[in-house]
Amino acid sequence: GRSYQDQQQPARAIGAYREVITRYQTGDALEKALFDMSQCFYDLHSCSDAKTALETLIQVRPQSTLVRDAQRRLRELRSPPRGYCTN
Repeated sequence: GRSYQDQQQPARAIGAYREVITRYQTGDALEKALFDMSQCFYDLHSCSDAKTALETLIQVRPQSTLVRDAQRRLRELRSPPRGYCTN
């Protein structure tokens, strides 16, 4: 997923992250995939999906080192640039 994200192909990255989430329910791969997938959704102007990915991370991995970053990102998503989000 990260390589697609680096190539500015967020839709393809989301597909790759979904595969990681499906295959790896344990370990930090799941956490990182959810966090990075949220950025891809944001890049596609899909703010509600970005929020859902972050909320899922917080819910399923409350002890993750990424929770603090996810919470910060959720606060930022509460006030995106005007007209940026399509959902």
